[in-house]
Amino acid sequence: MGANKFVYFDAVKFDLTGDTIVPEKLAYGFTAHDASGEPITGTLKSIPMDPLEYDYNIGYITNGAWVYENPTKTYTDIYPVTAGHKYTISLGANVGTRFRSMFTTTDIRTVTSGRVTGTRILDKNNPTAYDTTSHTPETDGYILVSKDNIGKSGIFTYVIDITEAFV
Repeated sequence: MGANKFVYFDAVKFDLTGDTIVPEKLAYGFTAHDASGEPITGTLKSIPMDPLEYDYNIGYITNGAWVYENPTKTYTDIYPVTAGHKYTISLGANVGTRFRSMFTTTDIRTVTSGRVTGTRILDKNNPTAYDTTSHTPETDGYILVSKDNIGKSGIFTYVIDITEAFV
């Protein structure tokens, strides 16, 4: 049986009885003690999200705007995201000369012309493999990730909801 409270001369030195940590909310492989004082091991694993669209070839991101165009070498992945959640955005491998991502509340799949503005997340020339950044949107919307690419080469971007890892 674990110890969950330590009292020394009527003074509480530590008290786990109000702790809410459970294995499902603790990162995989990390250890802690639950409210009863028993050791636990985390089981939470982050899994990449599935995009709504992969290699959506009708526009590209530049300087915090998605531009409706039909470039032949740029593809966009579209991920639905939830307000207040923390997301990690990563490039799956080295892709061409540019890696761009932004947050918008507009579903670009419904746009037929012009520009869609949003919050620039990453705008990098000459990216390295597995470049990573994070974003926490204030409203529900979409994270768009564009990659300069030569043809549809099957190179993925990753968006991972890591919110639960910080609860």
